Amino acid sequence: MSKKIRVRFAPSPTGYMHIGNVRAALLNFLFAHQKNGTFVLRIEDTDQNRNIDESGFSIVDTLKWLSLKYDEGPVIGGDFGPYFQSERTVRYQKQLDDMIRNQLVYRCFCSKEDLESKREAQIATGQPPRYDRTCLHLSDDKIKEKLAAGASFIWRFKIDQDSVVEIDSMERGIIKFEMKNFSDFALTRQDGSFTFLFSNFVDDYLMGITHVIRGEDHLTNAAMQAAMFYVCAYPLPKFWHLPMLCNLDGKKMSKRDFGFGIQELREAGFLPEAILNYVALLGNSFKPEIQSLGELTQNFDFENISSTGSIKFDMDKLYWVNHKWIERTPADRLVRLIKPFLHEQIEESVKLDDKILEFILSKVKTDLKTLKDIGKFLF
Repeated sequence: MSKKIRVRFAPSPTGYMHIGNVRAALLNFLFAHQKNGTFVLRIEDTDQNRNIDESGFSIVDTLKWLSLKYDEGPVIGGDFGPYFQSERTVRYQKQLDDMIRNQLVYRCFCSKEDLESKREAQIATGQPPRYDRTCLHLSDDKIKEKLAAGASFIWRFKIDQDSVVEIDSMERGIIKFEMKNFSDFALTRQDGSFTFLFSNFVDDYLMGITHVIRGEDHLTNAAMQAAMFYVCAYPLPKFWHLPMLCNLDGKKMSKRDFGFGIQELREAGFLPEAILNYVALLGNSFKPEIQSLGELTQNFDFENISSTGSIKFDMDKLYWVNHKWIERTPADRLVRLIKPFLHEQIEESVKLDDKILEFILSKVKTDLKTLKDIGKFLF
């Protein structure tokens, strides 16, 4: 019997969810539900300098608003918790201790200033910027001397530079990485906390994750994480690295692009169904194009996945999808949804009876692109 599918959505609590987050969450959700698997929410909060939403509240709230219910994670718990990485330090330390005993890692005493200076020198001479393994060759006596002097250090993974690491990807099949092209990467930070690369490797193994679905910007990370799976003889998950989302100018989407942040879409009057529907259409085609979450779960084709390098995010198309969802929303629900937008724009509208609002909406909803547009058609 094949192993049960387990996928995870693992965002950092940086204070807001963006469209790329939603895309990863949606595809993990659809994959788990279509394959009768488990959808896990895990909060990657090991980097305290980046954490804004300490409790992950905005992440949980946004997933709830979108109806992307997770099976395991914060609040609801599960058999593989805790689901905040900041609460999993003991597990990371145990794995690191095992790797220290097996001589797979080494202490690096190089300062940030030293590393930056070396990096600049390498770039200036046309070399790829990589760690030069200075500390790999330190003698035991030299290490003891530095430790006795209180020198700070991080742990680095010792890459077998003669090896070739393979990952099985859903979009490209087998991808091979020559590890001579990679640096010995950090597993810990100067403050003793654990890096994204290491904590994700440990958690994906301990949580039994079978498929990792995330953005293509993590493809290089996959090679380094796979190298750790290999040397520890752990079963490697299958990967799907999603094409990057770009604006219509072909540049990677950012906070400057309207539509990037989910909160701004909520405030602009976009329906959660429309956002999910449009996100599912990115890089795909459906007939009909307007489909509910349940229909997407049934119809999304995970067997024929595109390996396109990037996909353009088209706000006009999102407006059209949202318009179609407004049209198909039942009158009583549409009244509830539209009231906050109407009351914010026109104070007198609080006096309107729901039946009157229903009647008005029946006349104008075919002209609405967003819920916020209602103000244009009253008074």
